[in-house]
Amino acid sequence: MLTPQPERWFHGYEMAQTLSMKSGTLYPLLIRLEGEGWLESRWDDSTPRRHLYRLSDQGKMLAAGWLERHPQRVQMLKGVFT
Repeated sequence: MLTPQPERWFHGYEMAQTLSMKSGTLYPLLIRLEGEGWLESRWDDSTPRRHLYRLSDQGKMLAAGWLERHPQRVQMLKGVFT
């Protein structure tokens, strides 16, 4: 389950399951967010190897600003990330 831990690395499968998203929807979003500087990624050391993601420093600032401008979304997101 996803929790609001911006320092924690999440693998895409975990996010897809929690968000009920298909990989064909999720991974293009992750790639785009990484390209825009919101996310950083790395490969883990497990077998099979998984791509891991977390918010970048820029992503943390942008996300905090977005949530400040859209306080009504915080309640919606709490249901997803708790």
